[in-house]
Amino acid sequence: MKKTMMLLAVIAMTATVMFALTVDGYVTDADTGEAIEGATVRFIYIDGTSAGCGGGCGIGHGNGNGGGNGSMGNGINVTTDENGYYIINDLESGVYNALARKPGSYPSMHIYDVEILDDTSIDFELTGGNCVPPVRLFNQKQSQINK
Repeated sequence: MKKTMMLLAVIAMTATVMFALTVDGYVTDADTGEAIEGATVRFIYIDGTSAGCGGGCGIGHGNGNGGGNGSMGNGINVTTDENGYYIINDLESGVYNALARKPGSYPSMHIYDVEILDDTSIDFELTGGNCVPPVRLFNQKQSQINK
């Protein structure tokens, strides 16, 4: 029994190592090419149960549909360094939605349905502008919100 448990543990660790992928890249200003320090980069695993994305700024929680951004499953957030560089380790292979933003300075840039099968680099070019977060209404029926 101990040998079986040990074998299963080794197989599980090997599978984890095989699927621990890295994504890195830079976030820059689209107009000037300068690095954006302190930008948030988020990769959200798409598992078939995610809600849609709306047209708002930033990362929201809910069902989207034009005002805010819908929750899209489990996400990993990182912040860029002084060179605009980010790195995310230990991603599993699969399809992700990705976004980058700097609250108050740069609205979100989304990249949808990114298939990550190997270590890869993904850069974001953000366009400057004031981003006011969308107003989120709670305890409202969807039919009332769409009026």
